[in-house]
Amino acid sequence: MSTFLGVAVLAVLALFLLGWIVPLVFGIRRARGRRGGTALIVIGGVWGAGAVSLVAMIALAYIGFRGARTQSQTKTFDVATHTGKQGIVRTACAGPTTLQVVEESSGAAMNLESTTGEFAAPAGKLRLQRFTTTARGADGATWTVAGYTFARDQQVIDVAPGGTVALRLGPPYRAVVTTSRQVDGQQAFDLAMTGAGGSRVSMYVQGPNRKPMRFEVLDASGRSVWSGNFEYG
Repeated sequence: MSTFLGVAVLAVLALFLLGWIVPLVFGIRRARGRRGGTALIVIGGVWGAGAVSLVAMIALAYIGFRGARTQSQTKTFDVATHTGKQGIVRTACAGPTTLQVVEESSGAAMNLESTTGEFAAPAGKLRLQRFTTTARGADGATWTVAGYTFARDQQVIDVAPGGTVALRLGPPYRAVVTTSRQVDGQQAFDLAMTGAGGSRVSMYVQGPNRKPMRFEVLDASGRSVWSGNFEYG
């Protein structure tokens, strides 16, 4: 009974996803022969749009499920229990930091954690997916810096057995402002925070006295001509 029900559900789903082709094709043929067909074309188009939307929703749900599953399966690398060869990854981070990496040989995702900027890691090639690091400011507020890279931009960390590899990650952080002229003649200002490797990072603060990011525009003589807050600051 369950097998029959599963086949029936798949058949109905296939009919919904592909059935729109029939009225669309017949409608186009009738329209070419000047025998109407507009209604069939509209029905096929609306049906097809619904089918495409359903496929997109299923794909997004699957991607989200895979991402959540990967996150839940990510384990922290444990030097004490690791039986293979290992090395050290050195960064400029000074506070509690987590590197999320993927081992190329096995495809396993893992977290490397450290409070000194040096991370014990398994020997081999690791792909850096994301990192987070925190530090406390002079006013007591906690600053968090995070960076995420897509597959094509991921850094490959080649950890040699018993060796140390330097990873350009962490401070110094720079605030880079770029401008672009808009259609109406106005200037748009974009603020980007970059780390030691030059890649963009996100930076936010947790504390009672948070202040928005501000900008100031100077002319050639150094005179302030405009200032304000960034829109999302």
